[in-house]
Amino acid sequence: MNRATIYQRIPLAGVSGALATATHYVLFFALIGAGIPPLPASGIGSAGGALCNYLGLYYFAYRCQTPHRTVLRRYLGVISLSLLANPLLFGLLHMLAGQTPLHAQLATTAIIWVLNLCLYDKQVFNRD
Repeated sequence: MNRATIYQRIPLAGVSGALATATHYVLFFALIGAGIPPLPASGIGSAGGALCNYLGLYYFAYRCQTPHRTVLRRYLGVISLSLLANPLLFGLLHMLAGQTPLHAQLATTAIIWVLNLCLYDKQVFNRD
């Protein structure tokens, strides 16, 4: 894949990521409001955001033609790393570094976003 195509795809992946982040945060704050502690709320929100992001990347950013059974397996491999990293990073920032839940989650989101962006293009959607 040439660089122009990759650079053209970044805004679409950004929109998908923004919608996924919004999904994550809505779940995160709704669960905290319902009395769920911040750490599990962050993990559950992250899972909801991951599903939203997969659909956005598959249908809009990459317009993928590869069957879901193939791409989803790759995506789940990459996202498993993110789903593990999210609560670990959040826990480090919130519990050990004393950041507020919002600040810890903002920093966690930024770190995970960069990691995912690199892996989606190389490992998930552009292998065929």
